[in-house]
Amino acid sequence: MKLLKVEKYVSLRKHCFKMFNIIIRIFLSLLPVIIIGFTSFLLYSYFQSTLILIIVLLLMFFSVMGGVIIWGRLGKKTIGGNQSTELFSAPELEHALIYVLPQDFVEKLEKFTGHLYVVGTLDENNYLLVNAQYDKLRDITSLTFNKGVKIEVTGLKTIGVGDVQFSIFGFDNLTIKKDEVINYNWSSSDLVINRKNEKRRIIPIKDGNPVLVFTWGDVAEINNW
Repeated sequence: MKLLKVEKYVSLRKHCFKMFNIIIRIFLSLLPVIIIGFTSFLLYSYFQSTLILIIVLLLMFFSVMGGVIIWGRLGKKTIGGNQSTELFSAPELEHALIYVLPQDFVEKLEKFTGHLYVVGTLDENNYLLVNAQYDKLRDITSLTFNKGVKIEVTGLKTIGVGDVQFSIFGFDNLTIKKDEVINYNWSSSDLVINRKNEKRRIIPIKDGNPVLVFTWGDVAEINNW
């Protein structure tokens, strides 16, 4: 069985997104300073006078202010549409999770009744894991619970499995089908939740935090062993 450290994968992915965004912000913020600075240099080279020097200094001041404004605005969430931003805290995780491929998880599935947590949507007890399937052709992992809940995960790399818990971290798209359809996807390092007739929800996910956790035992007791 091939084991992978999914935290490293998720952390690397988020880090790359963050670095890319920072580079873009720096470039766009410095762009007005560079353009106006070069223009001012040419202007003062041809017209060396006190008046021109004052104009050059004013232009440089406004270009710096413009760069600061651009930096600040690019730092805000720009996903668009109706949206809200919130933080979350995941349930306690087992310390010694083993990360397995979806097909291996499905083949060795054990059915338990426990607490199902999906960030921003579900946080309830008495859920029975009825079935699990992996469609290799479409790369979709399906988890079926009682109470009419079905969860489909596309692009799932690994599942963190412990003695009394399993967790889902990195993926491309996650869909919950219950009374309605709820879609999860990523924008940079943030989780975006879309559901009908509600504002788009944006949830920053810290490195190493899962999106889905299913627990059927005492995690604290396991961690204290």
